[in-house]
Amino acid sequence: MRAFRLLLAAIVAPLALMVAPLAGASAATSPALEATAAGSYSFGKDRAVLKGRAWKLQGVARTGAGGKVIVRVYRDKRAALTRRPRVGADGRFQLSLRIKRAGELTVVVVAPVAKGQTAPRVRLKVSVLDPGARSGAAMRFLQQHLAAMGYWPGRSGGYDLRTRWAIMAYRKVNRMARNFSVSRAIFARVARGAGRFVPRYGATGRNRVEAQISRQVYSLIDANGRVYRTVPTSTGKPGFRSDIGRFRFYLKQPGVNSLGMVNSTYYNGGEALHGYPDVPTYPASHGCLRTPTTYSRQIMNWIRFGDRIDVYR
Repeated sequence: MRAFRLLLAAIVAPLALMVAPLAGASAATSPALEATAAGSYSFGKDRAVLKGRAWKLQGVARTGAGGKVIVRVYRDKRAALTRRPRVGADGRFQLSLRIKRAGELTVVVVAPVAKGQTAPRVRLKVSVLDPGARSGAAMRFLQQHLAAMGYWPGRSGGYDLRTRWAIMAYRKVNRMARNFSVSRAIFARVARGAGRFVPRYGATGRNRVEAQISRQVYSLIDANGRVYRTVPTSTGKPGFRSDIGRFRFYLKQPGVNSLGMVNSTYYNGGEALHGYPDVPTYPASHGCLRTPTTYSRQIMNWIRFGDRIDVYR
């Protein structure tokens, strides 16, 4: 048996030496291509850019063939644009683009290769968004990114009630005019992930609430100190100022009570978080923290007895 193994090794070893250089040569000449949309934003599994705003297609073509990559932009399966940016000595390429019409694009990048090779290609899906649109892809994008920052929009793809309130909360947190308007500047800020509520206190190991009277908002914060949701509120008006301090939730009152409070969660005597039909942009309550009714049931269910609330200026 030992003699047979030695004979087999003597046959296999030269074959391995012959195959190894071929495998190495194949790996060395294997084409490779990478391409990304710089200046774009995440949109599910794809990318998004703003209509009329410049962005760049850039990448690396590691084919060793030099020359130019071919970039084709398709809209509705029809070629809308073809460009051939030059590949640098380091394999890098870059192309500046500015699309002035909203819609869904497919960007196909094909790398230059030596004769006889198969040209590698990269396909990117890019949504061109109109910040002025109140429905469709632009609104779905806005809702997705507001939610990622801890606001509480709807997910309908339209400018629905919850999305309006989420915009109000965003404006309040960022000390903007308190209205429901979505400007191009807000759209761009939200796209970058800028403007989230920053908690004053760290993680406590259990859920809690922070209410900031100066901004007229409060945030639900999870046990790890992350903002779960931020909502607009209307606190106590002059003569009925909301108490400042740290309190604990101790009582829940589902439904509507005799004062019109909806789904109330009490934390300080008669003060509570509750839904209410009227939530103006300024302090107007009798000490409670009014909340748009659309959120009230979920907020009440999220809070547990003993959870704390910090109310501060």
